[in-house]
Amino acid sequence: MFGEILCCKLRLLPRSIIHTAWSQYSLAPRISSKPASLVVNLLINSLFNCLIFCIFNHMTHSIKIKVIAITFVTLSAIGFLDATYLTMEHYRGSVPPCAIAGCEIVLKSGQSAIFGVPVALFGVIYYLTILILSIAYLESGKIAILRLASYLTIIGVIASAYFVYLQLFVIGQICQYCMVSASTSTGLFGMGMYTLKN
Repeated sequence: MFGEILCCKLRLLPRSIIHTAWSQYSLAPRISSKPASLVVNLLINSLFNCLIFCIFNHMTHSIKIKVIAITFVTLSAIGFLDATYLTMEHYRGSVPPCAIAGCEIVLKSGQSAIFGVPVALFGVIYYLTILILSIAYLESGKIAILRLASYLTIIGVIASAYFVYLQLFVIGQICQYCMVSASTSTGLFGMGMYTLKN
């Protein structure tokens, strides 16, 4: 309900304001390493995610589901590549190049592995599972497969929220690769909840 009200309010904004906000606060330009700025960026991008969902309201149900499935494939592929890269770098014993200073601290912290297994490897398994299920749905058209993938996104977003919490309040540093994963899992969760609701 809150999301629907927020979307309706956003639709009333002048296009000039929306364009300015997008150019200033999109994830594309730059990511600040300061937690406060990061939270602001995430909130702004969440508002624009609502705008995307507003567009969905003008589509037929079948088109919406297909768009969601294609989005699942895209986001899970991005997450899979991101997590695979971090996993490979972990086992190579190196830290990938970062645009911000906190990556090395985060990736070498005690929270970056569970019982010696890098957290990124769990991300590889998660995103690969979502990717396979999404492709399977597009091939078969069986909605039960997409619903299963949607339920799995709950696990992903909870894990991402926990790791973002660790970065902000325990480690005190931000890893850009981890935030890419958090963004993709959040997007998958939003699409998944929409699928389950409809």
